[in-house]
Amino acid sequence: MKSPAILSVSKKFYADILTRVSVALSFSPSSVEEAMRIINAYLSGRLVGTDNQSAMIAFNMIKPEIDRAMLRSQRARERARSRREMKTQNETTASAEKAEQRAESVSSLPQVVAEPSGVRLSRRERRAAGRNSTSGKKKWRSLV
Repeated sequence: MKSPAILSVSKKFYADILTRVSVALSFSPSSVEEAMRIINAYLSGRLVGTDNQSAMIAFNMIKPEIDRAMLRSQRARERARSRREMKTQNETTASAEKAEQRAESVSSLPQVVAEPSGVRLSRRERRAAGRNSTSGKKKWRSLV
Protein backbone atom coordinates (compact mmCIF):
# COMPACT_ATOMS: atom_id res chain seq x y z
CA MET A 1 0.00 0.00 0.00
CA LYS A 2 2.50 2.52 -1.20
CA SER A 3 1.32 6.12 -1.56
CA PRO A 4 1.80 7.86 -4.90
CA ALA A 5 4.90 10.03 -5.22
CA ILE A 6 2.94 13.24 -5.75
CA LEU A 7 -0.44 13.30 -4.10
CA SER A 8 -3.31 15.26 -5.58
CA VAL A 9 -4.81 15.40 -2.07
CA SER A 10 -3.36 16.32 1.29
CA LYS A 11 -1.29 13.81 3.26
CA LYS A 12 -3.79 14.06 6.11
CA PHE A 13 -6.71 13.14 3.85
CA TYR A 14 -4.75 10.28 2.27
CA ALA A 15 -3.87 8.88 5.71
CA ASP A 16 -7.53 9.15 6.75
CA ILE A 17 -8.68 7.28 3.62
CA LEU A 18 -6.05 4.58 4.18
CA THR A 19 -7.20 4.11 7.77
CA ARG A 20 -10.87 4.01 6.86
CA VAL A 21 -10.35 1.49 4.04
CA SER A 22 -8.15 -0.66 6.27
CA VAL A 23 -10.76 -0.74 9.03
CA ALA A 24 -13.70 -1.30 6.68
CA LEU A 25 -11.98 -4.13 4.79
CA SER A 26 -10.07 -5.60 7.73
CA PHE A 27 -11.66 -9.00 7.06
CA SER A 28 -9.67 -9.27 3.80
CA PRO A 29 -6.11 -7.82 3.56
CA SER A 30 -6.08 -8.50 -0.20
CA SER A 31 -9.18 -6.31 -0.59
CA VAL A 32 -7.45 -3.49 1.31
CA GLU A 33 -4.47 -3.68 -1.03
CA GLU A 34 -6.69 -3.77 -4.10
CA ALA A 35 -8.83 -0.83 -2.89
CA MET A 36 -5.70 1.25 -2.23
CA ARG A 37 -4.35 0.34 -5.68
CA ILE A 38 -7.59 1.62 -7.23
CA ILE A 39 -7.51 4.78 -5.09
CA ASN A 40 -3.86 5.49 -5.95
CA ALA A 41 -4.60 5.02 -9.65
CA TYR A 42 -7.58 7.37 -9.39
CA LEU A 43 -5.44 9.98 -7.61
CA SER A 44 -2.94 9.68 -10.46
CA GLY A 45 -5.69 10.38 -12.98
CA ARG A 46 -6.38 6.83 -14.19
CA LEU A 47 -9.41 4.64 -13.78
CA VAL A 48 -8.72 0.95 -13.26
CA GLY A 49 -11.08 -1.93 -12.81
CA THR A 50 -10.94 -4.98 -10.62
CA ASP A 51 -12.75 -8.22 -9.97
CA ASN A 52 -12.63 -7.66 -6.21
CA GLN A 53 -16.17 -6.53 -5.36
CA SER A 54 -15.32 -5.39 -1.83
CA ALA A 55 -12.55 -3.11 -3.10
CA MET A 56 -14.85 -1.61 -5.76
CA ILE A 57 -17.62 -0.98 -3.22
CA ALA A 58 -15.17 0.74 -0.86
CA PHE A 59 -13.76 2.86 -3.70
CA ASN A 60 -17.18 3.86 -5.05
CA MET A 61 -18.33 4.88 -1.57
CA ILE A 62 -15.40 7.25 -0.99
CA LYS A 63 -14.99 8.49 -4.57
CA PRO A 64 -17.09 11.67 -4.03
CA GLU A 65 -14.96 12.53 -0.99
CA ILE A 66 -11.81 12.02 -3.01
CA ASP A 67 -13.15 14.31 -5.75
CA ARG A 68 -13.90 17.06 -3.21
CA ALA A 69 -10.47 16.66 -1.62
CA MET A 70 -8.75 16.86 -5.00
CA LEU A 71 -10.63 20.08 -5.79
CA ARG A 72 -9.74 21.55 -2.37
CA SER A 73 -6.08 20.69 -2.86
CA GLN A 74 -6.02 22.17 -6.35
CA ARG A 75 -7.52 25.44 -5.08
CA ALA A 76 -5.06 25.53 -2.18
CA ARG A 77 -2.13 25.06 -4.57
CA GLU A 78 -3.42 27.90 -6.76
CA ARG A 79 -3.72 30.20 -3.74
CA ALA A 80 -0.21 29.29 -2.60
CA ARG A 81 1.19 29.92 -6.08
CA SER A 82 -0.48 33.34 -6.26
CA ARG A 83 0.86 34.20 -2.77
CA ARG A 84 4.38 33.26 -3.88
CA GLU A 85 4.05 35.37 -7.04
CA MET A 86 2.76 38.35 -5.06
CA LYS A 87 5.59 37.97 -2.57
CA THR A 88 8.25 37.96 -5.28
CA GLN A 89 6.60 40.96 -6.98
CA ASN A 90 6.49 42.84 -3.68
CA GLU A 91 10.11 41.98 -2.95
CA THR A 92 11.31 43.18 -6.36
CA THR A 93 9.33 46.44 -6.14
CA ALA A 94 10.52 46.98 -2.57
CA SER A 95 14.15 46.40 -3.53
CA ALA A 96 13.77 48.80 -6.49
CA GLU A 97 12.24 51.43 -4.20
CA LYS A 98 15.06 51.00 -1.69
CA ALA A 99 17.63 51.40 -4.45
CA GLU A 100 15.91 54.61 -5.59
CA GLN A 101 15.82 55.92 -2.02
CA ARG A 102 19.52 55.17 -1.57
CA ALA A 103 20.32 56.94 -4.82
CA GLU A 104 18.27 59.97 -3.76
CA SER A 105 19.84 60.11 -0.30
CA VAL A 106 23.36 59.89 -1.73
CA SER A 107 22.62 62.56 -4.33
CA SER A 108 21.21 64.87 -1.64
CA LEU A 109 24.43 64.77 0.39
CA PRO A 110 26.27 68.08 0.30
CA GLN A 111 29.40 68.00 -1.78
CA VAL A 112 31.72 70.08 0.41
CA VAL A 113 34.93 68.46 -0.70
CA ALA A 114 35.36 67.36 -4.25
CA GLU A 115 36.10 63.65 -4.22
CA PRO A 116 38.95 62.40 -6.37
CA SER A 117 37.78 59.83 -8.85
CA GLY A 118 37.53 56.39 -7.30
CA VAL A 119 37.84 57.69 -3.70
CA ARG A 120 34.70 57.98 -1.65
CA LEU A 121 34.23 59.90 1.57
CA SER A 122 33.86 57.79 4.67
CA ARG A 123 30.68 57.83 6.68
CA ARG A 124 32.30 60.00 9.33
CA GLU A 125 33.45 62.51 6.69
CA ARG A 126 30.02 62.62 5.05
CA ARG A 127 28.31 63.25 8.39
CA ALA A 128 30.81 65.96 9.29
CA ALA A 129 30.21 67.62 5.93
CA GLY A 130 26.48 67.50 6.58
CA ARG A 131 26.89 69.08 10.02
CA ASN A 132 29.14 71.78 8.63
CA SER A 133 26.72 72.71 5.89
CA THR A 134 23.88 73.25 8.43
CA SER A 135 26.04 74.94 11.08
CA GLY A 136 24.87 78.43 10.04
CA LYS A 137 21.23 77.53 10.64
CA LYS A 138 19.78 77.47 14.12
CA LYS A 139 17.74 74.44 14.97
CA TRP A 140 16.01 76.10 17.92
CA ARG A 141 14.80 79.62 18.15
CA SER A 142 15.18 81.37 21.44
CA LEU A 143 12.06 82.84 22.93
CA VAL A 144 13.90 85.88 24.32
